[in-house]
Amino acid sequence: MADRAYTHAKGEFLRGNVDWENDNIDALLVMTNTTTDTEDTSIEVLSDFSTLDEFSGSNYLRIDVPSRTVTDDFVNSKAKLSCGNLVWNAIAPHLATAVRQIQAIIIFQNNGGAALDVPLFYLDSFGSAFNPGGNKQTFTPDISGLISF
Repeated sequence: MADRAYTHAKGEFLRGNVDWENDNIDALLVMTNTTTDTEDTSIEVLSDFSTLDEFSGSNYLRIDVPSRTVTDDFVNSKAKLSCGNLVWNAIAPHLATAVRQIQAIIIFQNNGGAALDVPLFYLDSFGSAFNPGGNKQTFTPDISGLISF
């Protein structure tokens, strides 16, 4: 699967209900049993996914997406959403989930809970699934923009 925006998220951006630069935008990690990579139809909030399978290792927390900007790319007729590095410090696998790995990052609009939080983007461009092994994990967005419309 490639990085992508969820269909409902695109509509929310166009309706003006998501402000990339000013809303509470967070990131979470999902493991290999997730359905966030295959589900899109009727997905409006995080609780709509059949299986979120959020990472549950020690020291793990959802993080704020830092330094968010929107850039007009007139040469390529696109608007680009960018952000700073996404960093999770010293996260380790939970004993019960050690056999499963981190598969992707979900960027979402944090509205106060799974029944309100809007999934925006599925990101797996960092390569194959991996086990964090207690190390700092850094995702560096592509210089051409996190997502383009």
